[in-house]
Amino acid sequence: MTQNPYASPASASAVESDLERQIQRRQARVDHLLTRGMIFSIVWLLGFGSIYSVYLGVKAHRIIRNSKGAIQGLWRVWWCYLVGGVGILFFVTIVVATLINQ
Repeated sequence: MTQNPYASPASASAVESDLERQIQRRQARVDHLLTRGMIFSIVWLLGFGSIYSVYLGVKAHRIIRNSKGAIQGLWRVWWCYLVGGVGILFFVTIVVATLINQ
């Protein structure tokens, strides 16, 4: 087989540069998800903020796990899980107490 003389050869640095850009884009997305997750975990919005925080944590955790260590932010994922989970428990406790007292 003959090579196409008009095609530019793919260099290793171009491939690495593309991979780095993809990682940077994914890191920015994870950072955005986790920032929103941390804010919503603190601002509970009647329990819905906590549920949303845990949901965003799960999405970010999946991206981080699939990156095999290239993307960071695992401590913020655990923050979303922990603080969001406490908010959900608090909300459920309030709802149950309200229903029992009626």
